[in-house]
Order: sequence, then C-alpha cells, then structure tokens
Amino acid sequence: GESPEGAWRKALNERLALNSETIDTCFDEEEAREYKETKRWSSGYPLQTQYKVWTVTVNVRDPDHPSLSDLGLPDGISFVSREGNLGEDRRGRLHVWTWEKLQGEETDSAEQVGTGLEELCAGHAPGDLDFAKLVQLLHLFAHPSIRGRTAGRESSVVLRHVHHGLGTSRGSPSEIA
Repeated sequence: GESPEGAWRKALNERLALNSETIDTCFDEEEAREYKETKRWSSGYPLQTQYKVWTVTVNVRDPDHPSLSDLGLPDGISFVSREGNLGEDRRGRLHVWTWEKLQGEETDSAEQVGTGLEELCAGHAPGDLDFAKLVQLLHLFAHPSIRGRTAGRESSVVLRHVHHGLGTSRGSPSEIA
C-alpha cells in the first residue's frame, strides 16, 4: 500500500492539479494520524470489503501563494473542481470543496459557494455542463441551512443552464424537484 504522506500528496496533485513544488512550499502534515480498519459489504458487488483508511490533517502553510488562488485562498472561499469530461454521455463529475475554518473563526461561506457555481456556469455555454450534475449542485444549495444565503442558485447565468437543460430531452422539471 501507499504511505499516508504519499497518498495525500498524490490526492492534492491529481484532484486539485497542484504540482510537487507547490505542495512542498504550501502544505504541512500534522504528526498525528488516525488509522481505521472496517469490514462491510460492498454496495456494488456481492462481497465483503475491508477498508484500511488513514486520516491525516494537512495545514496550509502559505495561503497567499499565487498557485492557491484557484483553490479559493487566501480568503477560504469554497471552490469547484472537475473530474473527467462533463456533458452528455460523459462520466465527468463536479466536486464542491469547502475550507474548514480553525476553531473559533467564523465566516459565512454559503455566498462564496454560490459565487463559485456562478463562475463555473459563466465559463461554459448552456448545454456544456452535465444537467444532472448541475441539478445535484442546485439541490445542495436548496438545503435549509444555506438556502437563503446562496445567490448563485438565483443567478441569471446559472438559470440559463437550467432553462437549457429543461428545454432538451436531457432535463425535465421532475429532475429539479
């Protein structure tokens, strides 16, 4: 198996497109690590699976580094990343990432997440984003804890994508409900 340090570095590289130099310059791993083994039945296959999970805490050493601006730093703004290719008959996915504030710090990041959704939609023509994935994000923003604080779901840019999806065979009102 891969070492915990190798795994978190690989994750930052593959999931957030950070190079090794940026990872070395901007991030520190805390010494404390948690290891847990569990056995459970697989949700996709009729077999029992053993999961071996290391939990590590990684702190941002240099939040002002220019390479981290796409990750919402230094302000701790939530951001969206893409895995694979989005669109009809593609298996891409959108990931919404939220920074966890240190204990005692308070900010309202719901507005910032909505802005991230608006920026994502602004960067694509209606129809370029997978409608089902867009609906998943809208459901997230409809959650009672952030519903009234998220402007992105009411944005004209976001709504153009939703209207386009409803006007094609890919989208229906029942998908948004």
